[in-house]
Amino acid sequence: MLQLDHSIVYKRLLWIRKTLSYTQNSFAELIDIPIRTYQRLESGETLLNTVNIFKISQALKLCPSVFFIEKLEEYDNSKNLKLVPRIIDFRLRLFDYKTLNDILNELEEIFIQVRSNKYSIKNTAVTEGVIGSCSILNNSWLEEMKVGTIKFSKLLQDHISIVAYWDTMIAQKDETRFHLGHIENDLPNMGKIQAIGLFYASRTLSDNPKAYTFNIRFPLDIKITQEDIIFLAAKLSKRINHQVNPIKKIT
Repeated sequence: MLQLDHSIVYKRLLWIRKTLSYTQNSFAELIDIPIRTYQRLESGETLLNTVNIFKISQALKLCPSVFFIEKLEEYDNSKNLKLVPRIIDFRLRLFDYKTLNDILNELEEIFIQVRSNKYSIKNTAVTEGVIGSCSILNNSWLEEMKVGTIKFSKLLQDHISIVAYWDTMIAQKDETRFHLGHIENDLPNMGKIQAIGLFYASRTLSDNPKAYTFNIRFPLDIKITQEDIIFLAAKLSKRINHQVNPIKKIT
């Protein structure tokens, strides 16, 4: 029998309400629950009972089972739930998970380190990519992966080669352009991961350019959109006074 995890249910309600862009008052009215009762449910002060679970589910046309699922990504993978109409994405939005300023601070620190030719950045996985493969340069992911080199998928290979060739050409004019992208990939012994990566390509004399990526990892149940990447790239460019170009999602 499924059991309700009360430690996550109030967060689930908050995610639903914010995704639908409702105030507490308007959301409580939508699901026909008194505002004070709803506030206690969302804060975790009051436990969510079966009656309210079904009332909320019916109002939003959701399967009640969503309140019993520990990991939000399982909602997408459940065969039973695929038959139920869905109107929202339950993943927490990027800037609800971590503030814009916190993310910009991390990216700015990476930029400063890269400009100083330093590649040991705390809590950031640094990779060196050439066409067809990638090497891990620090211990952030290496201890979990247990391998130092991985092969790229065709799509990732194309992205890396395009970025690298473009930057190599620009570097010859003594200007380096940085790139920001959303990465989702399956890594050895780690499984599926997602990260926001700051890319740049090294000056190279060979025909096989190198692209370095500085990866900030995020949980899989955090929703990162292309609009987020474009917004971050613009804000970072302004902060560091250096052009950062958004690139398409890499999978």
